[in-house]
Amino acid sequence: MAVMPNSPTATVGHQAHPIATHCHSDRCCGCIGGAASSERREFQREGQSVQTPSQLHQSGLEFLRAYNQCFYDKDLVALKGLYSSTSFTVFWDNHPNCDSNTLDDHFEKLSTFFSKGKLTESGSVEPLLIEELQTRASSGMLLVTAILRYQSAPIPGVRSSFVLVEEDGRWKALHIHHSFDPNEPA
Repeated sequence: MAVMPNSPTATVGHQAHPIATHCHSDRCCGCIGGAASSERREFQREGQSVQTPSQLHQSGLEFLRAYNQCFYDKDLVALKGLYSSTSFTVFWDNHPNCDSNTLDDHFEKLSTFFSKGKLTESGSVEPLLIEELQTRASSGMLLVTAILRYQSAPIPGVRSSFVLVEEDGRWKALHIHHSFDPNEPA
């Protein structure tokens, strides 16, 4: 699953958010980082850097953009650099026969996809749009969730979760899950 870099449709839902979520909109609902800026707090993860909710949101978006770019470039080496080297658990995909229980299996399937995968009419990897991007941090981990939509077939959306851990000064994937939204008709 890739996401379209610099997508103008990247948004965050407007409901009450946990402390580590940041609204990314001019019409902020008053959550942390928005109108209620007096409640802004910083986060200290044991032995790690301090980040505000806005910085955590930006970190999540930057991870998605880097992940996306690897797919557009079909760059398996760069993509490998986005995964945790010690803690990867599982990858669940929205397409049949693409799930992986090990990192090696995941990269083998991605290598096949990059060499033989479905291409769009333009010959490139299918562009995706990002909606409802949200981030939450806890215990040195960053959870990034979003609805991703294939540009050529936006319904149903793809519900996506990225569980990240800070490693070597960067957020890296521990677990990724994509599933088509069963609440939207195909």
